[in-house]
Amino acid sequence: MYGTQISVISATTRPEGMALVHKALSEQDMKFEHIIVSPLGGEPGCVWTLNREMNRAIACAKGDLIISWQDYTYAKPNTLRRFWDFYTANPHSIVSAVGNKYKLDDWKDVTWTDPRIDPTNENQECPFHYIELNLAAIPKQAFYDVGGYDERLDELGYGMDGYSVMDRLDMHGGYKFILSDIRSYSLEHDRPKAWHELNLIGARYNERRKHYIENHKLPYLQ
Repeated sequence: MYGTQISVISATTRPEGMALVHKALSEQDMKFEHIIVSPLGGEPGCVWTLNREMNRAIACAKGDLIISWQDYTYAKPNTLRRFWDFYTANPHSIVSAVGNKYKLDDWKDVTWTDPRIDPTNENQECPFHYIELNLAAIPKQAFYDVGGYDERLDELGYGMDGYSVMDRLDMHGGYKFILSDIRSYSLEHDRPKAWHELNLIGARYNERRKHYIENHKLPYLQ
């Protein structure tokens, strides 16, 4: 079988959402390590600490392949093996699962349909912004190539954390972004109360992005 080449990282502020993740991981057919980070607020000058905690997790991860597996998300027992097999054949690829959101974990009542699902375009290259980190596989080296998550975003607001990493990897070059036929199954869940007020999507992110254009490699992971 395999060793511990895979590090699964789950960031959550909703402990109840981890039950589904633990269930899915307990069914996997290969070995891995699981790192859980809790990006709570309260740090001076920060909205929360997601980017900082993700960098700490990546720095201590033993695996060559990082799997971002977020709360309230389930996937089939062969998911890690399929990510690993794809990585060994395509070591410079970043691979995203696709999947709908559901009301209950019987996976019958769809509440949101993933627009990325296209049976004619499975396991094909895609734009970087198609990568969703609710369930995705990223070579650990890729994070180091762009200096990790942008910890400055923790001070500015919520969201755009994984998007920032993919954006800078696109600037960096050398990696392919892949939409796989691996399926994720997610439950609807709440967000922080000030999510819409402090969300960085749009102009606030674009202002920060000007710094990436000057230098896409940040100093957080060296």
